[in-house]
Amino acid sequence: MREMQLESIKRMTRLASYICQTMPQGKLLAEIFEKLSVAIKYDMELTVIKILEL
Repeated sequence: MREMQLESIKRMTRLASYICQTMPQGKLLAEIFEKLSVAIKYDMELTVIKILEL
């Protein structure tokens, strides 16, 4: 499920980068999606580590 979420965030990030080129608010939106993408990836890595420690 997390992998699907990360893929969705990646798609949104690409879309946000397009928006950034066409409207001033787009840069802020792109930054938000980028931070969200990093946070989800970090959370996934922690989950994998916890599973491996079992």
